[in-house]
Amino acid sequence: NENIIIDVLWLSSPDQVDFPNKIKARITCYDCMDNYSMFYPALKKPEEILFSKADINFVSSNLLKKNAQKFSNSVKLVPNGVDHEHFSSVLNNDILMPKDLGIINRPYVGFYGNLGEWLDYSLIKNIANEVDCNIVLIGPVNALKAKEVIELENVYYLGQKKYSELPSYLAHINIWIIPFLDNDLTKAVDPVKV
Repeated sequence: NENIIIDVLWLSSPDQVDFPNKIKARITCYDCMDNYSMFYPALKKPEEILFSKADINFVSSNLLKKNAQKFSNSVKLVPNGVDHEHFSSVLNNDILMPKDLGIINRPYVGFYGNLGEWLDYSLIKNIANEVDCNIVLIGPVNALKAKEVIELENVYYLGQKKYSELPSYLAHINIWIIPFLDNDLTKAVDPVKV
Protein backbone atom coordinates (compact mmCIF):
# COMPACT_ATOMS: atom_id res chain seq x y z
CA ASN A 1 0.00 0.00 0.00
CA GLU A 2 1.46 3.37 -1.04
CA ASN A 3 0.17 5.12 2.09
CA ILE A 4 1.97 2.84 4.55
CA ILE A 5 5.16 4.24 6.05
CA ILE A 6 7.23 2.04 8.35
CA ASP A 7 9.44 3.45 11.08
CA VAL A 8 12.71 1.73 10.17
CA LEU A 9 13.79 -0.05 7.00
CA TRP A 10 16.79 -2.16 8.01
CA LEU A 11 18.87 -3.47 5.11
CA SER A 12 21.76 -5.90 5.38
CA SER A 13 22.80 -6.71 1.81
CA PRO A 14 23.72 -4.66 -1.27
CA ASP A 15 21.22 -6.66 -3.33
CA GLN A 16 18.49 -4.83 -1.35
CA VAL A 17 19.42 -1.54 -3.05
CA ASP A 18 15.94 -1.12 -4.59
CA PHE A 19 14.03 -1.59 -1.32
CA PRO A 20 14.15 2.13 -0.37
CA ASN A 21 12.39 2.89 -3.69
CA LYS A 22 9.64 0.36 -2.92
CA ILE A 23 9.16 0.71 0.84
CA LYS A 24 8.53 4.07 2.48
CA ALA A 25 10.32 4.47 5.79
CA ARG A 26 11.02 7.27 8.23
CA ILE A 27 14.59 6.00 8.56
CA THR A 28 16.56 3.69 6.27
CA CYS A 29 19.55 1.89 7.80
CA TYR A 30 22.15 -0.19 6.02
CA ASP A 31 24.09 -2.68 8.16
CA CYS A 32 27.29 -3.64 6.31
CA MET A 33 29.16 -6.55 7.89
CA ASP A 34 31.47 -7.64 5.05
CA ASN A 35 33.29 -6.39 1.99
CA TYR A 36 30.59 -7.93 -0.22
CA SER A 37 32.17 -6.85 -3.51
CA MET A 38 35.09 -9.18 -2.74
CA PHE A 39 32.63 -12.08 -2.81
CA TYR A 40 30.57 -10.74 -5.70
CA PRO A 41 32.12 -7.88 -7.71
CA ALA A 42 28.70 -7.07 -9.24
CA LEU A 43 27.59 -5.81 -5.78
CA LYS A 44 30.13 -2.96 -5.70
CA LYS A 45 27.97 -0.34 -7.46
CA PRO A 46 24.68 -1.34 -5.73
CA GLU A 47 26.42 -1.04 -2.37
CA GLU A 48 27.76 2.39 -3.19
CA ILE A 49 24.21 3.47 -4.07
CA LEU A 50 22.86 1.89 -0.88
CA PHE A 51 25.43 3.73 1.25
CA SER A 52 24.29 7.01 -0.29
CA LYS A 53 20.54 6.22 0.01
CA ALA A 54 20.58 5.13 3.66
CA ASP A 55 19.95 7.68 6.38
CA ILE A 56 22.48 5.87 8.55
CA ASN A 57 25.05 3.19 7.75
CA PHE A 58 26.41 0.75 10.30
CA VAL A 59 29.71 -1.02 9.61
CA SER A 60 31.65 -3.61 11.60
CA SER A 61 35.26 -2.63 10.80
CA ASN A 62 37.42 0.42 10.19
CA LEU A 63 38.08 -0.54 6.56
CA LEU A 64 34.33 -0.78 5.88
CA LYS A 65 33.87 2.60 7.57
CA LYS A 66 36.51 4.20 5.37
CA ASN A 67 34.81 2.81 2.27
CA ALA A 68 31.29 3.84 3.35
CA GLN A 69 32.41 7.40 4.14
CA LYS A 70 33.16 7.91 0.43
CA PHE A 71 29.39 7.79 -0.17
CA SER A 72 27.80 8.93 3.09
CA ASN A 73 28.38 11.34 5.97
CA SER A 74 26.36 9.14 8.30
CA VAL A 75 28.50 6.09 9.09
CA LYS A 76 28.75 4.47 12.51
CA LEU A 77 31.33 1.85 13.45
CA VAL A 78 29.75 -0.93 15.53
CA PRO A 79 32.25 -3.79 15.98
CA ASN A 80 30.92 -7.26 16.63
CA GLY A 81 30.24 -8.12 20.24
CA VAL A 82 30.33 -11.27 22.28
CA ASP A 83 27.69 -13.17 24.20
CA HIS A 84 29.70 -13.00 27.42
CA GLU A 85 27.25 -15.03 29.49
CA HIS A 86 27.24 -17.88 26.96
CA PHE A 87 30.99 -18.08 26.41
CA SER A 88 32.19 -17.31 29.96
CA SER A 89 30.95 -20.79 30.87
CA VAL A 90 34.29 -22.07 29.51
CA LEU A 91 35.83 -20.88 32.77
CA ASN A 92 33.94 -23.58 34.67
CA ASN A 93 36.10 -26.61 35.30
CA ASP A 94 33.14 -28.95 35.07
CA ILE A 95 32.38 -28.57 31.34
CA LEU A 96 32.34 -32.05 29.86
CA MET A 97 34.64 -32.96 26.99
CA PRO A 98 32.62 -33.44 23.77
CA LYS A 99 32.62 -37.13 22.82
CA ASP A 100 33.94 -36.58 19.30
CA LEU A 101 36.83 -34.50 20.67
CA GLY A 102 37.62 -36.96 23.44
CA ILE A 103 38.67 -39.69 20.99
CA ILE A 104 41.37 -37.45 19.46
CA ASN A 105 44.81 -37.27 21.07
CA ARG A 106 46.00 -33.97 22.56
CA PRO A 107 47.31 -31.37 22.03
CA TYR A 108 44.63 -29.73 19.89
CA VAL A 109 44.83 -26.70 17.63
CA GLY A 110 41.33 -25.59 16.69
CA PHE A 111 39.32 -23.35 14.41
CA TYR A 112 35.58 -22.94 14.23
CA GLY A 113 33.74 -20.99 11.60
CA ASN A 114 33.01 -21.08 7.92
CA LEU A 115 35.68 -23.08 6.09
CA GLY A 116 35.58 -20.66 3.15
CA GLU A 117 37.95 -19.30 0.53
CA TRP A 118 39.30 -16.67 2.94
CA LEU A 119 41.16 -19.17 5.12
CA ASP A 120 44.88 -19.77 4.68
CA TYR A 121 44.88 -23.51 3.99
CA SER A 122 48.64 -23.47 3.33
CA LEU A 123 49.13 -22.26 6.89
CA ILE A 124 46.86 -24.99 8.24
CA LYS A 125 48.79 -27.59 6.21
CA ASN A 126 52.10 -26.24 7.56
CA ILE A 127 50.85 -26.50 11.13
CA ALA A 128 49.65 -30.05 10.45
CA ASN A 129 53.00 -31.02 8.95
CA GLU A 130 55.37 -29.17 11.28
CA VAL A 131 53.74 -29.18 14.71
CA ASP A 132 53.15 -32.25 16.87
CA CYS A 133 49.42 -31.71 17.32
CA ASN A 134 46.02 -32.61 15.98
CA ILE A 135 44.05 -29.92 14.20
CA VAL A 136 40.31 -29.73 14.87
CA LEU A 137 38.08 -27.92 12.37
CA ILE A 138 34.44 -27.13 13.12
CA GLY A 139 31.97 -25.51 10.73
CA PRO A 140 30.49 -25.67 7.25
CA VAL A 141 32.83 -26.48 4.35
CA ASN A 142 32.54 -23.97 1.51
CA ALA A 143 35.94 -24.24 -0.18
CA LEU A 144 37.59 -26.97 -2.22
CA LYS A 145 40.90 -26.31 -0.49
CA ALA A 146 39.25 -27.13 2.85
CA LYS A 147 38.47 -30.63 1.59
CA GLU A 148 42.17 -31.20 0.81
CA VAL A 149 43.19 -30.15 4.34
CA ILE A 150 40.52 -32.31 5.96
CA GLU A 151 42.11 -35.37 4.32
CA LEU A 152 45.40 -34.88 6.19
CA GLU A 153 46.17 -37.54 8.80
CA ASN A 154 46.20 -35.25 11.83
CA VAL A 155 43.31 -32.98 10.80
CA TYR A 156 39.90 -33.81 12.25
CA TYR A 157 36.80 -32.27 10.75
CA LEU A 158 34.00 -32.46 13.30
CA GLY A 159 31.30 -30.89 11.13
CA GLN A 160 28.98 -28.09 12.13
CA LYS A 161 28.07 -27.67 15.77
CA LYS A 162 25.18 -25.95 17.47
CA TYR A 163 25.87 -22.56 19.02
CA SER A 164 25.01 -24.08 22.39
CA GLU A 165 27.82 -26.66 21.98
CA LEU A 166 30.67 -24.26 21.16
CA PRO A 167 31.70 -23.47 24.76
CA SER A 168 32.45 -27.14 25.44
CA TYR A 169 34.89 -27.18 22.50
CA LEU A 170 36.39 -23.84 23.53
CA ALA A 171 37.01 -25.18 27.02
CA HIS A 172 38.95 -28.25 25.88
CA ILE A 173 40.95 -27.25 22.80
CA ASN A 174 44.46 -26.11 23.73
CA ILE A 175 45.11 -23.44 21.10
CA TRP A 176 42.64 -21.59 18.89
CA ILE A 177 43.63 -19.94 15.62
CA ILE A 178 41.94 -17.63 13.13
CA PRO A 179 43.93 -18.52 9.99
CA PHE A 180 42.59 -15.83 7.65
CA LEU A 181 44.43 -14.90 4.48
CA ASP A 182 45.81 -11.37 4.43
CA ASN A 183 43.69 -9.68 1.74
CA ASP A 184 41.08 -6.94 1.23
CA LEU A 185 38.26 -9.29 2.22
CA THR A 186 39.75 -10.31 5.56
CA LYS A 187 41.06 -6.83 6.36
CA ALA A 188 37.43 -5.68 6.36
CA VAL A 189 36.36 -8.41 8.80
CA ASP A 190 35.73 -8.09 12.51
CA PRO A 191 35.78 -11.82 13.36
CA VAL A 192 32.97 -13.13 15.54
CA LYS A 193 35.32 -15.47 17.38
CA VAL A 194 36.05 -15.41 21.09
